Amino acid sequence: MAVGNNENNTLYLSVRKGKLCQTVPDNTPKALNRLDKDNKPTKYWELRYEWVDGILIDVIKKETEHEGQLIKSFRVLMVDEGHNLVSIEMLFNSPYASRFFSALQNLNPFEKFKISVWMFEDKETPGKMIQGCTLYQDGDKVPLFYTKENPRDLPPFEKIVRDGKEVLDSTAQMDFHYAHFLQYIKPELRDPRPKDNGANTQGPRTTEPTHVNAQGVPIAIEAADTDDLPF
Repeated sequence: MAVGNNENNTLYLSVRKGKLCQTVPDNTPKALNRLDKDNKPTKYWELRYEWVDGILIDVIKKETEHEGQLIKSFRVLMVDEGHNLVSIEMLFNSPYASRFFSALQNLNPFEKFKISVWMFEDKETPGKMIQGCTLYQDGDKVPLFYTKENPRDLPPFEKIVRDGKEVLDSTAQMDFHYAHFLQYIKPELRDPRPKDNGANTQGPRTTEPTHVNAQGVPIAIEAADTDDLPF
């Protein structure tokens, strides 16, 4: 794996502004000061990474309260080749979580993969930042299963009013993604850590994982017709 871990063999990362960020003490070598949403310094320091790899063992939906607000997120759990646990936290309605789940159906759940996060400025709209993640396996990009051009049975965005403004909300899409993961993908996952680590070491099944649509009908593992990003 490309990054280190702490003493309890768990590396906690969160996704912010196109980086995988690990909170560390302020005297940590190469640590950078975390900035808030207004780009002002905070009391937190972090190490930043562009990617991490491992074997997927679970995705957990998490809800916490912060300053009176309910914050929903996903915690992607992976095990690296040294049998260390890696936890990546993504906000529930973030483009990182959306692209992760959109590619998940095309991922081989028994093999190591790499997740790379990014952020860049939209060439057509100066000041607008585009964020997301890309999955790689066996040296190749894992194609998205759901795209804007071919959303398949993914629920559409919903229009809601937030702070007096009409915005598009992806809650229905993320609920769909996570329900599909729990029912059809999670049962296929296997923890590669030794049994004395409390891991499930049952070997992979001899059949390919079954992928289905919202109606429970099996569908082929395939790439979507197009990908809306240049890489």
